[in-house]
Amino acid sequence: YRSLFESAGDAILYSDGLKIIDCNEKSCEIFSRTRDQILSSTIVDFSPEYQADGLKSKDRAEYLISNCLKTGAQFFQWIHSRSDGTSFFSETSLKRISLNGKFYVQAIIRDIDQRKTLEKQLNQAQKMDVVGQLAGGVAHDFNNMLGGIMGNADILSIKLPQESPLQKYVKTIVSSVEAAAKLTQKLLVFSRKGEINLSATNVHESINGAVALLERSIDRRIEIVTSFASENPFVAGDPVILQNAFLNLGINARDAMPDGGVLTYATVNVSLDSEFCSNYPFSPAPGIYIEIAVSDTGSGMSRDVINRAFEPFFTTKPVGEGTGLGLSAVYGAERDHKGIINIYSEVNIGTVFKIYLPVDESAQSVEELFEEKIYEGEGLILVVDDEPDVLKTARAQLTSIGYDVIVGHDGEEALEIYRKRKDEISLILLDMIMPKLSGKEAFVKLQEIDPDVRVILSSGFNRDSGFSAMIDRGAKGFIQKPYRLYSLSREVASALGRLDD
Repeated sequence: YRSLFESAGDAILYSDGLKIIDCNEKSCEIFSRTRDQILSSTIVDFSPEYQADGLKSKDRAEYLISNCLKTGAQFFQWIHSRSDGTSFFSETSLKRISLNGKFYVQAIIRDIDQRKTLEKQLNQAQKMDVVGQLAGGVAHDFNNMLGGIMGNADILSIKLPQESPLQKYVKTIVSSVEAAAKLTQKLLVFSRKGEINLSATNVHESINGAVALLERSIDRRIEIVTSFASENPFVAGDPVILQNAFLNLGINARDAMPDGGVLTYATVNVSLDSEFCSNYPFSPAPGIYIEIAVSDTGSGMSRDVINRAFEPFFTTKPVGEGTGLGLSAVYGAERDHKGIINIYSEVNIGTVFKIYLPVDESAQSVEELFEEKIYEGEGLILVVDDEPDVLKTARAQLTSIGYDVIVGHDGEEALEIYRKRKDEISLILLDMIMPKLSGKEAFVKLQEIDPDVRVILSSGFNRDSGFSAMIDRGAKGFIQKPYRLYSLSREVASALGRLDD
């Protein structure tokens, strides 16, 4: 019995009322006390003043022990304290023991603190998953509404004489819609799944986008400074993820400066050699990088906090004020872009985050790659979408540049129309999220009717691995809502093989 008692994986205590009269070796381990310290104590000496339910530990312990002596057993969760002041959760079972005509209490205590932590993290992850689904749904519906506004503004711009004084109002509508569309991109960051969407990205523009959001939301006592010394700020990156990373760093700096201070975004091009790169995970390649230094004059971080800064769910903020996901998202962005991140911090002096991203020497700006040219054409296009306003706008946009248009309100109707008129239809513009039959399901069935069917996919969501798989399967392109007329005309011309060199 003594061998089993001492080698048990759970703490075992015997008590006479509250007073402990015997304990095993595991008890000493989980309470971080010696056997003599435990035997000279009571149960409540190893507990905080109050339990999770708000009751005083002493009152609740007396009640549970009294009940155990009456009924024979009790099972419950309890918060214990270690000698260093930290606490942990346990599952505790009490059992009444009879010895020489007297009743004692046997307590078996299992440390479940790690399990509780994992449960909290899982709960937080599930909450964030729900938030992501909600954000994605809102972005999808909002983009459909923005598409109607944007499309009609483009048509107005074409119909009005260029010298018309009304053109300035059209431009204001377009710029407002573009700003709203960028806000939906922030929502899509939380809902995105799969691979990141790499393109030629100007880091300076991503930083300026983050700064614009911060200037409208942070304490006016915080001064935001930008210092761009990088001659080549272009990387092969996802502009939404990068902007979100810079925004997260800005929010982190804001929280470190509750009384105000200076937040600085600075860039410079640097050459990293193989020796430098070998000190970092994910095997970054030597070469020319852009260094983005995000610094603040805040409270700084201790060495222990720095070592855990990028851990998911780790936060130094009070409960309810932080999820612990901001810096882990920054770390993920750096990893996905084959970069490097460092932290330099001194308590009460400030913090500098340095991100190194490999420069894309061949990158050009989006404006250089895709000029705002409208490509006219001819042919019959089937537009499929469950939103009437989207159908109406797409029809108006396409007919304004020479195409004939027929519409389908869902995937099943699209199949019915295509079976009857496939020899006439040059191209299908297919929404991905629809009732009855999704865009993906409709696309597969359209290919069964005609393996050479030309389809452009459309969605309010970013292109991800799901869309890429459909491109690999034969789709001719992808366009994200809300789309401009010049983007739509270019995508259609490309799918029909009529794009100018």
